Amino acid sequence: DQFNPDGTLKAQAYLVYDMRSTQQQYSFVVQGEGSWRMEGNAITLIVPKVVKQDRSETKYPELVNDKDLVPEDLSDTWTVQAHQGKNMRVIVGSLADEMLCQKE
Repeated sequence: DQFNPDGTLKAQAYLVYDMRSTQQQYSFVVQGEGSWRMEGNAITLIVPKVVKQDRSETKYPELVNDKDLVPEDLSDTWTVQAHQGKNMRVIVGSLADEMLCQKE
């Protein structure tokens, strides 16, 4: 994700799924533009519309339209756990997982 000082945001997610039922791997890219803001230790991402791309070797158009697999938007709330210099560790709300961010 690219957070700009003016509050604009370019967001991207790369999703990979190993489907046991077909024994194949499916991959998708979701990209969008929106805005962000920080209040206290919460970062709010507002990305209401995205472009979805199926990057799988074998295409199944119904999967790219499955909202449980490929999100319709990238809006989310992250919680800052630690910040030091150019590094910031956050918990991504939708994933409940930690991520390390670096300022360029």
